[in-house]
Amino acid sequence: MQKLILMRHAKSDWSDNQLSDKQRPLNKRGRVAAPKIASWLSDQDHVPERALVSAAVRTQETWDLMKSSFPKVSTETSDAIYLADPNILTDHIKRQSVQTLLVIAHNPGIAWLARSLLAEMPAHRKFNKYPTAAVLVAQFPISNWQELKAGSGSLVNFVVPDDLP
Repeated sequence: MQKLILMRHAKSDWSDNQLSDKQRPLNKRGRVAAPKIASWLSDQDHVPERALVSAAVRTQETWDLMKSSFPKVSTETSDAIYLADPNILTDHIKRQSVQTLLVIAHNPGIAWLARSLLAEMPAHRKFNKYPTAAVLVAQFPISNWQELKAGSGSLVNFVVPDDLP
C-alpha cells in the first residue's frame, strides 16, 4: 500500500507587484497554516518519507515551516512541478521509491491531480476549490509508484487549515 499526500502551498503574499509569480513569499496567514497542517499530519501519523516540492518561493517556504515536524524526510525540489499539470506531477510521483510521499505544488494542477486519482471524491465542501494549504491523504493498493493509475486511490483524509483548531 502506497500513501500520497497532496498539498497546495500555503497562502502567498501579493503585496509586492515587482516580484514574479515564482518569487512570491507566504503571507502571515500562510506562515500560520503550514505548521498547523504539518502538526495535524504528524498527529494523524501521515508522516512522509520524502517531500517533492515545487521550486517556487511559496512552496519552499511552506515546506520550510513544516519540515521540523518530519525530521527524517528527504526533500526533492523541482522546477518541473512549478504550475505543473497532472500528467507532469504524475510522472514525477512515478519516479519516487518511498512508500509515503508528500507533494507540495500549485493549483490548478494539484487539485486536478487529486480529483483524477481518487475513486470517490471527499464530501468536504472545499475539495473542489482546493484552497491554499489544503491537504489530501490517499492510499493506493500498489507496491510502487510506477503502478499509479487514475481513479485507484482511496480517500484517507482531506483537510484545510480552517478545519483545524
